[in-house]
Amino acid sequence: MIEDEPDNVDFGDGVKDFDDILVLIGEFGKFQKLVFLLLSIASILPAMDYAAVVFIEETPDFRCRLPGDLNDSYSPGMALYLNTSDHVTSNATAQCTQLDVVINHQGNVSQDGTHPSKCTEWVFDTSVVKHSYPMQFKLVCDNSWMLTFSYIMYVSGTLIGGLAFGLLSDWAGRRFSLLLALGLSGFFGLGWVFSPTYPCSIAIRFMYGMFTSEIFTLSTTLALELVGPHKRMIAGTAVGIVSTAGGVVVTGIAYFLRDWRHLQLSISAPYLVFAATLFWLLPESPRWLLTKGRHEEAEKILRRAAKMNGKEFPKGLLTKVEINELPSTSIRALLHAPKLMFRMLLLYINCLHGNANKSKN
Repeated sequence: MIEDEPDNVDFGDGVKDFDDILVLIGEFGKFQKLVFLLLSIASILPAMDYAAVVFIEETPDFRCRLPGDLNDSYSPGMALYLNTSDHVTSNATAQCTQLDVVINHQGNVSQDGTHPSKCTEWVFDTSVVKHSYPMQFKLVCDNSWMLTFSYIMYVSGTLIGGLAFGLLSDWAGRRFSLLLALGLSGFFGLGWVFSPTYPCSIAIRFMYGMFTSEIFTLSTTLALELVGPHKRMIAGTAVGIVSTAGGVVVTGIAYFLRDWRHLQLSISAPYLVFAATLFWLLPESPRWLLTKGRHEEAEKILRRAAKMNGKEFPKGLLTKVEINELPSTSIRALLHAPKLMFRMLLLYINCLHGNANKSKN
């Protein structure tokens, strides 16, 4: 457990920077514990998304659908015969091609009646997975690459979202960026479930990846900026450990919800619920507010934290603290650091390649 650090900072000249203020008001008191709990839960949601891919993109066993048989269903090892008045037609079906063979009553096979063709409809084994993403859009055989491409679009969204939200959180604030990411993740997550076509599906999935990408980072950043220096390392490690619970949670949900649409709904809806909850409960980072010169807002949050932690917050304390905003940078600055740019591109390519292979497997 993370316990409060004893108050060992004087109310006068001992306070020189923001970390001294956090020690003064309590490094990990009731206020920080409440915020830490909320942000830890928020960090679980994207972890659920990453783990859910295993169930959502599952491709069960399948074979070609019998031509003209709308009631055809998958049954392993089933002999498929259609009796007619003068012969029996055997549909020798495989996963991707279908062979129509005409057999007379003497058992002779007519080679002229053999017409191999590619399937356009399939039946799937629904004994384990009732309905998956590949089943809905028929992403099998010649279309199997489309499943990988769909996941690449999702990963591409996370890469772009990482850059965009990194800049946005410095400009508009940690709280605003996190609430925006949570709200739009829920919106696009629900939209992905109801996407009518494959092109629409991958476009929405790209946006979904973009907004879920930085929820963990934003949650961790905001949590650490509210925790005192002596508790920061433990708190950061704890957020990472708690977030891994998302994989465990989604595995249990997937056991009961065998339809990918129901599973995705159960993951996306909490984003919206939690965005609404954090709107009322989550404070902005006082450290970020001070870098923007918004001292009154920062002092209001710090006073509330001190009150919840049972500590004193002297008047005029912030006037003794000097927090300078870090110099801003831009993507254009990478052009002046070719080695750094090259390494970053290698990491991005490795990320895309690794996730593409994960989707295939």
